[in-house]
Amino acid sequence: MLSFWDKRGAVNEAFLREIHKSFPDKIFESKIRRDMTVSRAVLKGKTVFDVDNESHASLDYQFLAKEFLKRSSTNHNFKAVCMGFENV
Repeated sequence: MLSFWDKRGAVNEAFLREIHKSFPDKIFESKIRRDMTVSRAVLKGKTVFDVDNESHASLDYQFLAKEFLKRSSTNHNFKAVCMGFENV
């Protein structure tokens, strides 16, 4: 998962290609964009959803959660890895 994503960054696309090359089929499509809501949430000790549930970060995290659930329901290896964390 990539966070603090800013698609306007000059090297971001090259960086993304290298990440995908190094970790094929392991990177989530979701990217958490740079958003002041994250900083405000940290300072307040709250979640981004509590601070602004319609912010870019909130929407990005919701999309990530949906992608995670979809991937985990279709990938048996992924399920096996996740099951190891049930008691943590």
